[in-house]
Amino acid sequence: MSLFDKLNQGAITVTTTTTSTSSTGSTNNGSNNGGGFSATTGKLGAGMSQSSGNYSLPPIPMGAEWSFNFWINPQSASGNDYILHHRAGGNINSSFYMYNSDDDPLGSGGCMVNARDSSGERLTLDASNNHIFFDLNSNAGSWVMCTITWNNSDKKLRLYQDGSLHATSKAWTHSNAGYMGTSSANWTLGNYQTRTDSTYASRANNLDEWSFWKGTLSQADITELYTGIKASALSSANKFKLMVYYDFEDSPNGTLTNQAPASISTTSYTNFPEQRVVDNFSGSVLDTDRWNSTFTGNGTATMADEFDGGLKVTCASDVSASYMINFNNTRTFSPTGSACIFVGKRVSTTNTQMLGGLSSNTAFNADVAGVKDWTGNTYKQFSTAKNGYWVNANTTVAIDTNWHVHKIELLSASAILSMDGIIEVTNTGNIPDSPLQPVFSSGETSGVASAKTCQIRYMEAYNT
Repeated sequence: MSLFDKLNQGAITVTTTTTSTSSTGSTNNGSNNGGGFSATTGKLGAGMSQSSGNYSLPPIPMGAEWSFNFWINPQSASGNDYILHHRAGGNINSSFYMYNSDDDPLGSGGCMVNARDSSGERLTLDASNNHIFFDLNSNAGSWVMCTITWNNSDKKLRLYQDGSLHATSKAWTHSNAGYMGTSSANWTLGNYQTRTDSTYASRANNLDEWSFWKGTLSQADITELYTGIKASALSSANKFKLMVYYDFEDSPNGTLTNQAPASISTTSYTNFPEQRVVDNFSGSVLDTDRWNSTFTGNGTATMADEFDGGLKVTCASDVSASYMINFNNTRTFSPTGSACIFVGKRVSTTNTQMLGGLSSNTAFNADVAGVKDWTGNTYKQFSTAKNGYWVNANTTVAIDTNWHVHKIELLSASAILSMDGIIEVTNTGNIPDSPLQPVFSSGETSGVASAKTCQIRYMEAYNT
């Protein structure tokens, strides 16, 4: 019985919670003024380059905790090229300037951050009263991720560049430190106040992934964003504090659509049988507390890109190479009453073998009940092995790199093996008879010395 069958029968308690976020949705869309933006390849998907114009962003009130994060591919500054600007009318209080400068009276050239809160205090001076800034000029022509955070607990402004702490302001003691942004004044992206000419435009080669959070992003959050995930995919609780998010997938010079979700639904499962594995291989790294990929030295296991999802398993460029991950012996399943479902595909298109299932051994070809998809041949093998002796049943399958869903069952009633719903093996002498654990591997099929890659994005295993 699959996980989904058990859910339907109520054997597992499922709780879905919908939580409102800080986002106000379409009320935080941005409006273009003066054109000046062009579509180009972004850091993640599409982006926009700029020569002039601006985007007017609705009021973004900041308070005790807040963060900005965005990617920019800058040009060398030619004066003050404003990336982000906010000023409440003619009042210097409640202002925020971020401009790439070739020279600045308060410090050396760089991307200056000039912030004054509602009391008029400048928050962007360090302990020596020097201006804090990003180093964009020396990174002209390259992607840079800029993050700005404020936390009212220690009253410090922090700048992170490419995921690492770059500069920190001195601590401020007055009660309203960090409060800036008003309910009536808009923000300007890419220029100074309402200007649309090129004099103060950011002139960025590319802008992408601009986000504002009503919370202080942690170092772990910033590191995760720097791995190349979208702001809406953040895994920590700060995902509920995402208020404004522009991914620049819109048509240039039109509307910047706020992609921050207004609510997020989370699902929790309780009353699982003790021996159960469910993994969708999400996140930025393989969970090594669960999965062991170190017992063989001829391959790698790396997380795939966010759009395709899952884990890529690659064997080395050797003849007869293979690379397998297993479940680190933290869960075991019965050889006479268990099941495994996985969703996998071959990334390589030639001479690549994908194997998934249950095994009692870390070796590629011993004591395993699993499914092999081959690209070296026009068939799929339903296979079981004990002590390295395979029993195969073949069916024709197209050679492709599509996702495949497979199910393997060791049936307790008669100790037979069912694969993809078809009973293929009844010879119990070739069914592993020791405790099993989930495995997934990539291997070669014809002794060709080249790397082979397979990918998995879901696996579940349970005792029936």
